[in-house]
Amino acid sequence: MKNFKNFMALLLLCTTIFSSTNIYSVYADEQIKIFIDGEQLMTEDTPFLSNGRTLVPFRAIFEKLDFEVRWESEAKQINAERRTSKNRVRCNIQTIENKMIVMLDDYITESNGFVNVSSFDVPPQIVSGKTYIPLRAVSEALGCDVDWNGNTKTITITAKDKLPTKKEIEDNTVITPNVTETVTEETTSSIVTTETDQKPVVIYSDDNKPVVGDTPGNILKDPNNFDPLSVNSYTDIYSYGSIGQCTWYAEARFCEVHNIKLYLYQLGGIKECLTNALEHNDLNVITDINNIESNTIAVFTPKDLSKLGHMVYVEYVERDSNGNPINVYITEGNTLGEGKFNPQYDGVVKKMTFEDFKNNPQANVLAGYIAANK
Repeated sequence: MKNFKNFMALLLLCTTIFSSTNIYSVYADEQIKIFIDGEQLMTEDTPFLSNGRTLVPFRAIFEKLDFEVRWESEAKQINAERRTSKNRVRCNIQTIENKMIVMLDDYITESNGFVNVSSFDVPPQIVSGKTYIPLRAVSEALGCDVDWNGNTKTITITAKDKLPTKKEIEDNTVITPNVTETVTEETTSSIVTTETDQKPVVIYSDDNKPVVGDTPGNILKDPNNFDPLSVNSYTDIYSYGSIGQCTWYAEARFCEVHNIKLYLYQLGGIKECLTNALEHNDLNVITDINNIESNTIAVFTPKDLSKLGHMVYVEYVERDSNGNPINVYITEGNTLGEGKFNPQYDGVVKKMTFEDFKNNPQANVLAGYIAANK
């Protein structure tokens, strides 16, 4: 029996090594037990030790902590969000860069709370197509207490009173995340109007211009059955990232028009978006703010570096006979600052003079534009 157990342990170790990278040690005959607020975390995929750190499937731990979570397959990033009527915690894990960003927004004090950027001493690992993350590092970054009992190989996490309470949005209903790890591709780059199941998606050119009050983006699956915080309420192209945010909308609208997926915002880091865009072969960064173009993202960086900044999508630019911009038509997200999508205001065409646009919003500075490489 002992030889058989040793054989099975060796077999599992070999299988794990050949199906992943940088896995140094795995407990095969005694599974690690994880308890969160006294309740055991049960996962289909077994946690393991790597270089003295316990790695767990990311979806299991985040959903156990009542986060809505998405896997961005192209960028290999994890975006998780937990929200109440008072505050919101967001976590972005960039597996390629070995970076974790945690942000707390406090709606009551109208402050950004804190932003913490860190790296892992043992990075996330992909095993048999599943992404595992370091349990202690992530849990402690979110504010939880973590204890390890080496004798029983038991991890105890205390999350109660450490995180915002469970999602209680307006009607006190619990929003259950139901997302997949598959990003659906859309193709709208070579046409002006594309028929979809819901409505035409309008891509404005110099031959036409938007109608103020219209919603050009194909955002909602069913306006009559709409939950602003559920990924199931949005079309595939909008069903990712931090739903409701200005960055979420601007990047999704850009993808809808140009068929280029962007991962620039990194949980509100708008200050770095122009720099991040420079590394994207499909993008062009315009820093001359007077050289505004249609179908671009305008990036407003904050005057106060503790703030987040803003992004809007430039649908159309009206020009005089000399080609100088006169009026700008834009759409944007998080118009009311609620952190959720409001179809009466968000994604709706607004018109303003170019001078007003450059000075709007007052708390931010227009830093430049992100355009598709032509």
